Amino acid sequence: NGDGKGYAGSPAQSGNGPGGGKPANFNPNTSGGGGGYGGAGGQGIAALGNYGNGGPINGNTSSIDMGSAGGGSVGTASSTNLGNGGGGLTLKGNEVLISGLISLKGDLGTDVANPAVSVGFSGGGGAGGGLLIRSYNTTITGNVRTKGGIGGTGNAGGGGGGGAIAVYHKKGAA
Repeated sequence: NGDGKGYAGSPAQSGNGPGGGKPANFNPNTSGGGGGYGGAGGQGIAALGNYGNGGPINGNTSSIDMGSAGGGSVGTASSTNLGNGGGGLTLKGNEVLISGLISLKGDLGTDVANPAVSVGFSGGGGAGGGLLIRSYNTTITGNVRTKGGIGGTGNAGGGGGGGAIAVYHKKGAA
C-alpha cells in the first residue's frame, strides 16, 4: 500500500514536490490547494478572496514520480495526514502479473478548527502517485488506484490531482 507515501505536506506551507499545492495565504477563511501530478490540483475555497492555488500537472510517462503534497492551511499544527501525495512504484520483469490491489492514492487534507473566527481551515489533498510497468508480458486482473486525496472539508481545501499509470509491454493483456 503506497497511499500517502509520496511527497509530504507541511503545516501552512506549499506542499513538497514539483506539483505542490499552495498554502492558504495566512488569512482566516482560506484553504490550501491540492497537489498536482497526472492531473492539476484543485483550488482551495476562499471566503475573503485569499485561497491556495492547486499544483500544476507535471512529470512524464517515461519515468515515474510520487504524487505532490497539498498546500497547508493556516492553523494546521500537525503534518499528520496533511495531504501527502501517493507513492511511486516501478515494476520491471519478463512477466508482470497484478492480481490484487496496488493503491497509490493521495491523502486527504486536514481540517483544523479556529475558535477565534468560528471557522476551520482546510489543507489541500495530496496528488495520486505513479505506477510504471515495463515487461514483455503484462497481465492485470486486479485493481490499480492512483486517485488524488479529497481536500479538507472544514473550509473546502482543494482536491489532489490524479496520479499517472504507464505500461510498456510487447504482448499480453493490460
